[in-house]
Amino acid sequence: MAAAQPQQQWTIEEYLTMERAAEERHEYLDGEVYAMAGESPEHADICTNLVSELGSQLKGTPCRVRSKDTKVRSGPAPQQRRQRRGLFSYPDLIVLCGEPQYHDAHRDIILN
Repeated sequence: MAAAQPQQQWTIEEYLTMERAAEERHEYLDGEVYAMAGESPEHADICTNLVSELGSQLKGTPCRVRSKDTKVRSGPAPQQRRQRRGLFSYPDLIVLCGEPQYHDAHRDIILN
């Protein structure tokens, strides 16, 4: 039986450089990068319905809904530039309250 090959460990900086230039989307978890799969028609319908329903419920509040094309950073704040810990993902939807807080000057990754 062959031993599993270790996967490349990416720093957050390496991942963001690659992801910002890529045509397809990838998620990042603690140094590993995963290509995102496509969605089924049923999944698309569910996401659209949830965004619509939540959006109407949030009218008049400081909150709003964003769709699955919004990248979010979760996990511990980086302590050093070349750290490998954290999660960068594209949730099906997010509820954003108040002004967005961004990961960096690119303003393409939400922290809150």
